[in-house]
Amino acid sequence: MLNADQVKKDYQNLKPFYEKFQTEVCGFLLTVKEKHAASVDVSSILERQDGIKKLESIEDNIREKPEKYQDLNELSQINDVAGVRITCHCQSDREVLFNILGGEILQQQEYIDVDGQEKDGIYRAYHYNFSKIFDTPIGRKKLSCEVQLRTVLGDAWAKQDTKYVYKKISEGEPHVLSKAISDILNSCEALWDLVKEKTRTDSGDSKRPQAEIIKLSEKIKMVGDQIKIKEKDSNLTEWLKHHQLVAKKGLTDAEVITFMEVEILLPLSELNLAKTKLNDVAREAPIRTFGWPIALYLERDEYRPKVLKDGIVAEIKTNDRDLNGKHRAWTYDYWTIRTDGSFYLAKSLFENTRKPTHIFFDTRIIRTTEVLMYALNLYSALGVPEDQRLTVKIRYSGINGKKLGAAGNRLIHDYRICHENDIEMEITASMKELSEEMSVCVGKLTAPLFELFDFFAVSQEVLYGIVNNYRKGIIT
Repeated sequence: MLNADQVKKDYQNLKPFYEKFQTEVCGFLLTVKEKHAASVDVSSILERQDGIKKLESIEDNIREKPEKYQDLNELSQINDVAGVRITCHCQSDREVLFNILGGEILQQQEYIDVDGQEKDGIYRAYHYNFSKIFDTPIGRKKLSCEVQLRTVLGDAWAKQDTKYVYKKISEGEPHVLSKAISDILNSCEALWDLVKEKTRTDSGDSKRPQAEIIKLSEKIKMVGDQIKIKEKDSNLTEWLKHHQLVAKKGLTDAEVITFMEVEILLPLSELNLAKTKLNDVAREAPIRTFGWPIALYLERDEYRPKVLKDGIVAEIKTNDRDLNGKHRAWTYDYWTIRTDGSFYLAKSLFENTRKPTHIFFDTRIIRTTEVLMYALNLYSALGVPEDQRLTVKIRYSGINGKKLGAAGNRLIHDYRICHENDIEMEITASMKELSEEMSVCVGKLTAPLFELFDFFAVSQEVLYGIVNNYRKGIIT
């Protein structure tokens, strides 16, 4: 176990030897660089800034990571007191130099205990640690030096991460975003290798790098999109949470136990829509085929949408009566559209007023189809391009003990009973995909629900028939 007082004494005695060793290693590496200049592009070889590692930094590391140092007894056993950093232009340069260095270091007889490590995590640096014997005032000591191999982009990321994230108390999003930046830079590393290769490749071999460049460019865009989504998610979470709480209170007050929720989000949306525009579009977007549409828009004062600071919202509670005027159940609809196009809905089910013990599979297919048709109407009118991707979530709650049935003339035996209370389905698709492959999308958003009813599955023929007919305005 390292003793703090002993570490301090050892540091004072060994500091000049570490400094000498560090300078020596730097000179050796500069010689290696010149020797292999034709094979490797090296940006810089530098000793650790401000000399060897500071005593305060060593003490902090021992205190913060005791498990790392618990088996060490003296300062000379720490392998990174002296250090040199090599910064290469490209990933391929780093890998080639890493292999070259292994042989070059081993050829130096005074350098012992050579250990090379490839660290390909978020840090993405390669290390060599090796030692040399020195006669010091406190006896013969084996001192170690660490050589780091980074790329230009990796070095830039490490500096930014050190300033804003590394060793900071805060956890969570800063670390997630820093890792995402590291992922982007790693993709860029590969691109720079292709650029480098292309400059050295004959024109006859240019097709392969070009294809890889396109592929990697798409990957970089995807990772960049993920960062945007992450930033937006933190705001959306609070928005959704607020409206879910309001809606669930309304559902409880209306004594609605079984209900559905819908979320439609545009992860990469940069929309900032006027509330009057939202109101106008919300009035026209609903599909009227079913009679009581998804996101019902009513003009009566108590039901028409209200203006919020970040969008519009409507809450509709009605008393459903039978033919004799007797109360059967309350119906409840709550929907809201945010100025960025995000949509949330909570509503009671049609089955609640017709056969409360059941879930009708054909009605669920119809309602899911209607959700997607509504999304197309809504976002087309809001100017969302057809290649814009949407995330659609449909969630059912209060379904434990429900039996599977059908609203139409299809025969479904009552033995299919659900034993789960909640289920959520989710898809991500472009506007174009929703339109052209709606039956497939509806299948993905309903199959997990139906499976809860004793493995029930709808045939493709039945599913496609219900979806396609409903799109034509026909309920089957």
